[in-house]
Amino acid sequence: DKMAILLNFVYDNVEYVPDKVTWKKPEYWQNAAYTLTSKKGDCEDMAILLYKLAVFSNVPLYRLRVACGFTSDGTGHAYLLYLKEEDNEWYSLDPAYKFFESKSSYKNSIPHRERSSYGKIWYTFNGRNAWAQESVVVI
Repeated sequence: DKMAILLNFVYDNVEYVPDKVTWKKPEYWQNAAYTLTSKKGDCEDMAILLYKLAVFSNVPLYRLRVACGFTSDGTGHAYLLYLKEEDNEWYSLDPAYKFFESKSSYKNSIPHRERSSYGKIWYTFNGRNAWAQESVVVI
């Protein structure tokens, strides 16, 4: 399966390094090319790289979303959601947090909504759209 291969590639080739170490900032979103060439990044860097690899592998945009939200312990996190063709369910593909659980859940068709490792999603986005999970008022 293409997405499983891409997930393994990112996990095997990118070392998790916090932004505080790499950029001396609490948060910095680097682009996919930098993550790929430097072979280091944190959760959103790995999620964005996985997203870009999927796009370059001809996965339709409507099947991909980068999700930003909480893990079950309340930590902020980013990961990729993939809408699987076989069952039209969203699956979390996550090379940065509980990778082996993510890989197993995908393989065994346990959708994101049934995974207890994640909490509330703040927002999702892809190369075309962004979605708030709740109504947002902009002042």
